[in-house]
Amino acid sequence: MNGKLVVLCAFGLSYLGFCSSPGPDASASHLQVLLKRKDYVGLEQSIHRRLSPDDRTLFSGILANRKNQIEDSTRLLEPLASRLAAKPSSWRERELLATLADDYSKTFHYAKSAQAFSALLQRYGKTLSEQERKNAAQRKDEMQLLRFVARQTVELNQPYVLPATRNPLGLIEIPVEAGGQMESWVLDTGANTSVITESTARRIGLQLLEGSAKTGDYTGIPVSYRVGVAGQLKIGSAVFHNVELCVAADQAFHIGDYQIAGIIGFPVQSALGRITVYADGHVGINTEPATQLGSELFMEGQSPIAVAKVAGTEQLFSLDTGAMGSTFGPRLAAVLKTQLMEKMKTKFDLTGAGGTRSLRGYEIERLSVALGGQEVILPTAGIVTDLTSSSLDVFFGNLGQDIFAAFTSYTFDFQNMTFIARK
Repeated sequence: MNGKLVVLCAFGLSYLGFCSSPGPDASASHLQVLLKRKDYVGLEQSIHRRLSPDDRTLFSGILANRKNQIEDSTRLLEPLASRLAAKPSSWRERELLATLADDYSKTFHYAKSAQAFSALLQRYGKTLSEQERKNAAQRKDEMQLLRFVARQTVELNQPYVLPATRNPLGLIEIPVEAGGQMESWVLDTGANTSVITESTARRIGLQLLEGSAKTGDYTGIPVSYRVGVAGQLKIGSAVFHNVELCVAADQAFHIGDYQIAGIIGFPVQSALGRITVYADGHVGINTEPATQLGSELFMEGQSPIAVAKVAGTEQLFSLDTGAMGSTFGPRLAAVLKTQLMEKMKTKFDLTGAGGTRSLRGYEIERLSVALGGQEVILPTAGIVTDLTSSSLDVFFGNLGQDIFAAFTSYTFDFQNMTFIARK
């Protein structure tokens, strides 16, 4: 039996035990393991361990980055950077450089970000995994293209509601005004940045920067793109200036019989604050009150990661409104291995902006997913066992529209870092 799992693009690990009173070095080693495993819940819970002053600063800065507290992260890590640079190479400096590079990109200090990615690759390229090295090189190239571009800004006033439509792929589109043209672009929390097609770029009169770059989409297949900067972009009453728009070939976003014109990615979404999708066909910007209820959010680069309980195990999953369906990865397969039988084996066609890949896995029935304070039972779910060179390998799965559609509304709160679902 074959399944078809369609997403857009990513355009976007048991614990070690220690004695009850570990010394600073043991505590730092423990937190290093949690960081390597991308266990951000464990990192947050363990940050109060006994640490040296510099290690406390390092891990606090890294955790602030993962909690989207970018100014706090930069404030903590910048003074530490010079001290670590004066010492022999270490995993501490490697993690600091990777985090600062991400901080600078999220605050639109593109030249600083490019420099940090370059330093990371020059000093620690051999210690990075192949995928980490590729990701850092791709991000460095992107930041280098943007190094002379002014920072993105936004004028955001009172809460407001936008009309929304579902395209034939079942994905949410909202109105965007760019270059004097009214557009309808997909709201995609799985997109690291905003992306448009070449024909959309021509229609809105977007001038492209010199050079090109590549990124890996959700399938792990590389996608080439150019970059332009929109001087002004409007979403409802929010007015953005200097918005990076990656420009890819039309065919990269021709899914089935439908042509996607554009995708609204993380840098724009995060600036909006709280985004609520209502089942009645509207999207609210800061229309719901802030709350700490629901699922805790973290950021992995520019992708939101949430704590969800799946089949009785509480782990981290990426949240992707640009995915038609949810896909679960090898790490969940390892947890559920006693429940996966030979008759459940199947192959999936995983489709993204880079194309389609055939992957092995299992199809499981009636999978329970608790997210944002609500439970959803998926009639069938695909669990991929092949590696994809994407976030699917790192976290336990990618949650998509088959889950979000079960809610009367759901909110991504990028300020308080929570995901709240309502039924």
